[in-house]
Amino acid sequence: MRPASKLVAALAGFNADLLLEKNGKCVKPDSLNQIALLQVRRNDKLRLLARGPDADAALAAFQALAADNFGESPAAQPAAAPATPERVEGAALRYPLALIQPLRPAAADAAREQQRLRQAIDQTLADLIALTELAENKFHADIAAIFAGHHTLLDDDDLFDAANDRLLTEQCSAEWAWHQVLMELSQQYRQLDDPYLQARYIDIEDILQRTLRHLQGVQERVPTPGEPTIIIADNIYPSTVLQLDASFVKGLCLRDGSEQAHGAIIARAAGIAWLSQQGEGAEQRAARRDYRARYAPPAPYP
Repeated sequence: MRPASKLVAALAGFNADLLLEKNGKCVKPDSLNQIALLQVRRNDKLRLLARGPDADAALAAFQALAADNFGESPAAQPAAAPATPERVEGAALRYPLALIQPLRPAAADAAREQQRLRQAIDQTLADLIALTELAENKFHADIAAIFAGHHTLLDDDDLFDAANDRLLTEQCSAEWAWHQVLMELSQQYRQLDDPYLQARYIDIEDILQRTLRHLQGVQERVPTPGEPTIIIADNIYPSTVLQLDASFVKGLCLRDGSEQAHGAIIARAAGIAWLSQQGEGAEQRAARRDYRARYAPPAPYP
């Protein structure tokens, strides 16, 4: 998502009507989500359509960004990740993915719910700034860019407007409206045919649950074991992986998940073993207090 984030930033602020086109499909380039859902791949042709006082300036900015490979330098190499051992051992810790699944109330004050949602989004944006700084301090710019991208993804007027529409038409709570909008977006990512982009659904749900926690005043729970541990879970959010202490968390064994998820990328940077798509095997391992796993590190993903 980093090139898409660069594009959103580069085209922000121009007094012009802009459309980004790929193979006849057009989206507004001020939405990271819409750009990502175009499924732009290497060597795809993109065209920017611009009209208005700043049209020429916007086109020039687009051309400059394209000439710079959208900020992605092929020669640049991220900092080397710690070597992950082929075998990791530790106590099995079952970590349930904390999900807030709001019920739809009969009626609500739309104006009050809009205010609550706006405040929760602002708090989540502040969280993402802090997570970006944490990633920069713990790892390197490539990992920090994940959470900077989350910030850009959330700071999207289309999402807030869609939730507001539900608040007005359905007279529901902020929790319900936001849950519906972001789960629909998550489902769109799940349905993409690009495995790398498909795996971004968990990022959407990470942001969703963080916002819901702010709405309901629920504290985030991050595993903090005091001994060598392998975490067993159905799935895990990227922001949770970022906050794990790799001196104690030696591995992650997931029922679902993906080797291309941002959580996997962060785990590799931390030297934490990552096993995904383990199905029922994850539950069987969770039943064993002393779990030992052999781990074959996957090839790195972009």
